[in-house]
Amino acid sequence: MEGILDAGCGLDVRKEAIAACTAGRREDAEKSKSPLNVEIKAFKSPPGDLQRLKRWIEGRGRRGAAMEGAGVYWRPACGVLEGAFGGGVGIIAANARDMHNARGKKSGKEDARWISPLLRAGALEDSFTPEASARDLRDPARHRKHIGEDVRAQKSRMERFPQRKGFKLPTFSADAFGASGRNSPGVLREKGRISPEGIRSGLCGSARRKTEGMLFALNGFPGPSGMPHPRRMPDMLDLLSNRQKTIEMDIGEAASEFAPQIGLLETIPGVGPTAAKAVIGETGVDPGKFPAAAQFCSWAGLCPGENESAGKKKA
Repeated sequence: MEGILDAGCGLDVRKEAIAACTAGRREDAEKSKSPLNVEIKAFKSPPGDLQRLKRWIEGRGRRGAAMEGAGVYWRPACGVLEGAFGGGVGIIAANARDMHNARGKKSGKEDARWISPLLRAGALEDSFTPEASARDLRDPARHRKHIGEDVRAQKSRMERFPQRKGFKLPTFSADAFGASGRNSPGVLREKGRISPEGIRSGLCGSARRKTEGMLFALNGFPGPSGMPHPRRMPDMLDLLSNRQKTIEMDIGEAASEFAPQIGLLETIPGVGPTAAKAVIGETGVDPGKFPAAAQFCSWAGLCPGENESAGKKKA
């Protein structure tokens, strides 16, 4: 394959090992049978070996490197190599479909040997990756979303389980997880049944007018082993809620350097602080990585797909 670049390094990154193949033109190419000087070396994936990989690439002057940007194993290697040559290295995390090798016996070294000429030929297109500081914001922002889903799932479980035992608290309480919704079941979890006095002591505000209904709703049929499990469920909800608060603090710290950009995003109708931080974490702050707004909208999944065959449009 004819090379456009003089030199490059192809990387096959796996869970426990990395194969690197560097190729560059020989100084004595006219006298040699092969115009390229090809070297292949295997490394392990721990941080110490990633630093060895970085020094190995720097020692050979390969200022371009390419790897498959799929899964998570490529991310540590990419993070370490971004600092090679003082940040003057070009890293391409290409789509796997652009790297398909020929069928046959495959190994890490063979894949690296295949990727290297693709890089030199300019046949690989880099996938979008935001700058490192934005990636530090992306991880906690995504984790916040997952924790929020866990909180909603736990609340749903806490509502469904008492219903199976005959407790009808949601019928009489608009918010089963508000002050009144949590105080009265707390007494119930400790004693198994609850009295009118226990109901009144746990109700707040307008909920006190529903004492009789709450008493009816909270005296179900727990059975001999029905209480230990619901006693533990609020503990899990409290744990997740505390984790939410910790994540918010982490996000606020990571987003502090993007305050001007976040303020600008908040001027968009419907975009608040939470959404603005998530946008920065996913897209970064350098719009120049996209040739035009159309490409950015397509990457974000905001453009409808065009699927037409033989004059018929398909969904």
